[in-house]
Amino acid sequence: DRDVTGVQTCALPISSPQLLQFVPYNVSATFNTSDPNFPLNVTVYGNVSGLATIQPYPAPDDPQWSNPNDTVGKIVDLSVSNNKYTTMFTKINVLTYTPYQAASRFCNSSVHGPCPLAPAFYVNRTDIARLPAFSIAHELGSSYAFTSFCTTLRITSGDANAQELACVSATITPGLGGTLRNTLRYLPLAILVVVGFATIFAAILSPWGSKDTFRWTSNYGRDERSEEHT
Repeated sequence: DRDVTGVQTCALPISSPQLLQFVPYNVSATFNTSDPNFPLNVTVYGNVSGLATIQPYPAPDDPQWSNPNDTVGKIVDLSVSNNKYTTMFTKINVLTYTPYQAASRFCNSSVHGPCPLAPAFYVNRTDIARLPAFSIAHELGSSYAFTSFCTTLRITSGDANAQELACVSATITPGLGGTLRNTLRYLPLAILVVVGFATIFAAILSPWGSKDTFRWTSNYGRDERSEEHT
């Protein structure tokens, strides 16, 4: 896994009752730097909340939640009224460059449950293994060392109004890899050791040096006045 910072959710329309949406709780990212294709995988865990229409919200134990033909309070794959798919828009930015941008069918990316995607009741938001989720994967082809990915995922319904169901933005910082990380860790120490050795070498073997431990470990006899009296 890679460090995920700056996770933000876009401002969705406020309404009463709440509009149908996917509420994100957790973002996880994996960037495999040992693979020559450098695949990036981002998974968003959360829960489905709200309704697409104004009607009473079914109780958590209502049988309709387990009925795939009943889509109330669920994120559907295909809009019956508009004959369009619920769509996920993915954008990955690196500084001012966009290595990946695409639109895809949301339900092909759903995790922990098929569409229509229903809410998970009586589940703690930290129990991500039981929460609905969606995931994207793309091969970036480069390690992008010393940079961060600004990843934005937006989901819109297939209805005519293209209602936004979720919007998540996260900054992902790739690891440097073992070789580069160790180089940055030990290079300053190596430079310090070399400089120390060179300083000792010059203090002993230079024309003004001395093999006397007291003299080469201090500046005794090296001030201007002592040089004048020498």
